[in-house]
Amino acid sequence: MNHYVYLIEKKNSLPNQEKYYIGVRSCKSKISDDAYMGSSKYLTEDIKINGKNQYNKIVLKRFNNRKEALLYEIELHDKFDVSTNNIFFNKAKQKSTGFSCGPGELNPFYGKKHTEDYKQRQSALLKTKDCRSKTPNFGLVHTKETKLKMSLKRKEWMSINKHPMLGVKKTEKMKLNNSLGALRQAKETCVHCGVSSVPGNIARWHNEKCKIRS
Repeated sequence: MNHYVYLIEKKNSLPNQEKYYIGVRSCKSKISDDAYMGSSKYLTEDIKINGKNQYNKIVLKRFNNRKEALLYEIELHDKFDVSTNNIFFNKAKQKSTGFSCGPGELNPFYGKKHTEDYKQRQSALLKTKDCRSKTPNFGLVHTKETKLKMSLKRKEWMSINKHPMLGVKKTEKMKLNNSLGALRQAKETCVHCGVSSVPGNIARWHNEKCKIRS
């Protein structure tokens, strides 16, 4: 069984009329052959009107099990607040115990608390993804002299190279487009440490250049 989280993007949308859908899927076929688009009735109705060829399906991340895929979908749904964000076909946010159509009493988990056993199991699951110990500077503490040198060097560089966005206040639309742009980039995985990232980072820091390469 294959498990993945994906992004549906409506093609050729006019400015301020962009539409997206974030979903999770488990299938027996190859992910590249899976034609499933989503369970949202709003997305389904839009596809019937415009035709399936007017939508891009982008695989954001693959997982070994359904639970990890759901956790990532929950993270993205919360990040973009898909239940109230008009540019998303999603009208409900995925939750570990079901769906939420809004905050407060509309949330099926409202007024409830996780048990200590559940918290410990979730903690153990998240710790398995912790790759800090694989980084070359893990546990390293810079001296005050080193910090000062780094600070002065950075200030010198910044005095010559002004950032093009200096003084520019990003609009909410710019922030959203930046986040979606990062999601659209296909992820690659380092063959040595298992870290997943965009191709540029993997080529620069991993594979044959990976610090833990045997």
